[in-house]
Amino acid sequence: MKVIAPYPLSTPVADIAAQALSAQGIAAMRERVAQILNERQYLVDALRTIDCVEQVFDSETNYVLARIKASSSVFKSLWIKALSYVTRINNLL
Repeated sequence: MKVIAPYPLSTPVADIAAQALSAQGIAAMRERVAQILNERQYLVDALRTIDCVEQVFDSETNYVLARIKASSSVFKSLWIKALSYVTRINNLL
């Protein structure tokens, strides 16, 4: 009788995991993390310069939380712009 391990991994998946855990893979991951942290700080700094943003909360997560004045009208404006953008993209396809 053939017994399969509880979580069998295909050879390509095991190869990818080994590459990610190599010294070069870990260095690449650290570079990406540093870039993401810099981009998050850039976003937080930019949000703090916008008049309708009351507060940007400190965060160590993947999310940025901001309190917006007149949030309903800001949401509606962003929604309309997003729909317009999606419509333009769909028209290109």
